[in-house]
Amino acid sequence: MCDKLGGAAEIHADRRAVKWCHDLTVEQAVKKVLALGILTALIAAGVQGALVGSASRQFAGADAATQPELRAKMTRGERIAGGLLVITVLCMATAKMF
Repeated sequence: MCDKLGGAAEIHADRRAVKWCHDLTVEQAVKKVLALGILTALIAAGVQGALVGSASRQFAGADAATQPELRAKMTRGERIAGGLLVITVLCMATAKMF
C-alpha cells in the first residue's frame, strides 16, 4: 500500500519521523487524490478565465499589431489549462482504480 502512495512521504514531528502512509486508509487516499483533481480543475478554470478571457475581450477591439500577442496569450492559457485538466483526468482515473 505504501509503495502505491509514494512510499517515502514522511512527516517529521517531535524529533521523530512518522510515516503517514501506514496510517492512511485506501478511502482516505482516494479522497486525497480526488481533492487534488478538483483543485487542479478549479485552477484550470481560473487560468482560462484570467488569461484566455481577458485576452479574448481585448482581441475584439485590438489592432493588427497586438492581435498576435493576444493570440499567443490565449494559446498559452489554453495549454496551461489543458495540462491541468490532464492531471484532473489522471486523478479521476487513479481514484477509479481503487
